[in-house]
Amino acid sequence: MQAPPATAPAATLGRAGSGRHNGAPASARILTVAPFLPLRQCPAGRPARLLLAALIAAVATGRACADPAAIALPPAPLFPAAGPANPLLRVLLQEATLLTPQASGGPLRLLDGQGREWLRLPAGERLRIRRDASDLVVERPDSSDPRQAAPLRLPLQVLTLTPLASASDPARAVALPAASTSERRLNGAPSPSPSPSPSATAAATATALRVASGREAPPLAPALVQLDRRSYRGDLQLRPEGSGLLAVNLIPLETYLPSVVGSEMPAAWPAAALQAQAVAARTYALSQRRPEAAFDLRATVASQAYIGVEAETESTRAAVAATRPMVLRFGGALIQAVFHSSSGGSTENSGEIWTRQLPYLVSVPDGDDPSPWRQWSLRFGPEQLQRAFREIAGAQRIEVLASSSTGRVRRARVIGPAGSLELSGSELRQRLGLRSTLVRFRFEEPQPPSPGLPAAAAGSITTAAALAGAGRPATPAADSGPPALLIPPAATASSGSGLDLTAWPDLAPPPPLLAAGPQPGPVEDPGAALLLPLPSLEVIGRGFGHGVGMSQWGAYALAQRGHDYRAILRHYYRGAELAAFFGR
Repeated sequence: MQAPPATAPAATLGRAGSGRHNGAPASARILTVAPFLPLRQCPAGRPARLLLAALIAAVATGRACADPAAIALPPAPLFPAAGPANPLLRVLLQEATLLTPQASGGPLRLLDGQGREWLRLPAGERLRIRRDASDLVVERPDSSDPRQAAPLRLPLQVLTLTPLASASDPARAVALPAASTSERRLNGAPSPSPSPSPSATAAATATALRVASGREAPPLAPALVQLDRRSYRGDLQLRPEGSGLLAVNLIPLETYLPSVVGSEMPAAWPAAALQAQAVAARTYALSQRRPEAAFDLRATVASQAYIGVEAETESTRAAVAATRPMVLRFGGALIQAVFHSSSGGSTENSGEIWTRQLPYLVSVPDGDDPSPWRQWSLRFGPEQLQRAFREIAGAQRIEVLASSSTGRVRRARVIGPAGSLELSGSELRQRLGLRSTLVRFRFEEPQPPSPGLPAAAAGSITTAAALAGAGRPATPAADSGPPALLIPPAATASSGSGLDLTAWPDLAPPPPLLAAGPQPGPVEDPGAALLLPLPSLEVIGRGFGHGVGMSQWGAYALAQRGHDYRAILRHYYRGAELAAFFGR
């Protein structure tokens, strides 16, 4: 079970409904009936399960209430327990040679692969965990106990940091006696803490019952694992991999989702948009489970964004709860519920961006007008282009070789002073840091230097300098002609078009770009060619992301128009069906 939010009152056991915290408010506590209350005194229509719950609570707490009408059951947990319908996910948070997790809000335990405890980490303290040949070295840099100053060395294995169970959780309430690392040695090696005694377990259970009856507050605050200043629910698995370590968050699906929704969408967006995001994220996460791999998902947009507790809000938790346990299926199988920020007017067919065309990921019109990325432009100077295309010493023109039906670049050739380079649309996007591949290119010819003024003084990188940076001679041999591709850029045709979103039409092929200017004739003087300054580039684009599946800004616009989350999902995932998920 996951700990409640830090703002949750810590006086009761169970989850709140209207109070929206993991603990029922005092007014909604379980009230019990006398164990020997005749059944004929039970109010008509009172479900038998209420009486059963009341009798169990009466026996456990020794308290009784003569008014059977006051019987109430605690609502379902805010974060339900892991199970077939709520499987554990493994989310990669970080890959590094040194990990520095910290206990936040409550203490953590460090367990080995056999579940044995090696140390406890009080709230606020850090661990430093690194690899050293065939060992894992665990240090406690914040400990004030000199007995804990010596590093703990363990054989390479998977370690787990897990919150110490609160006494308010009977399922995890086990009081283990404290022991320092220096006191735990077995044949020269550290040994784990001893197992809890029956008396310790009984005492912890009695404490939990007192908490449940309202006579005692839980002694421990909610414990979270902190990594790189972000806090996470669940456990943190520290896994040796290659020459480094993986930090993997083990967390139940429904506990993970409120953070994903808040990481992917502003929490103030309409409920329908947040609910659509919750269903898409739930479906995507379930479809990505890979038991044979070290983790299922990444915490970045390479999978779906997940920044921990800070992204959880009342609205994101409500969106997850309102859609639980709904997922999207096609032909009985979970779909690949991919999504992106903004399409720029029309989403893309999956087969035109990736290798496989899925029947439910087809191009649909997208009213993402409110998006700040609906239209955008970026400018690149000669220095930036030289860094982006080092192997060809910069870029003088870009030729679009293939486009999708909506105008996204699929393949392009970049031509520079030192040669040409053919790239996919996604590779070109990565090199230039573009927001999408729905783009067109416009090169701007630099002003030639004034007569008698060196080209460098004109404020531009020259062709000679670019070639020198690419490992080519800065000056050609005396008997050679001018180097190849030393001509200014020519005009190119690429993608981009306007559309009337009010009619939701399909995107038309984009018009060609305006020419960057007349192409000059051949350069007669090689030396003059080498002094030609390189051009700058303007990229004009639309949308943000790969463009396949649900557009988040489009979902926002549909929600603003009054559509519910079901209608939003039907629009972007054509033919997919909403269905409840109860496990594999």
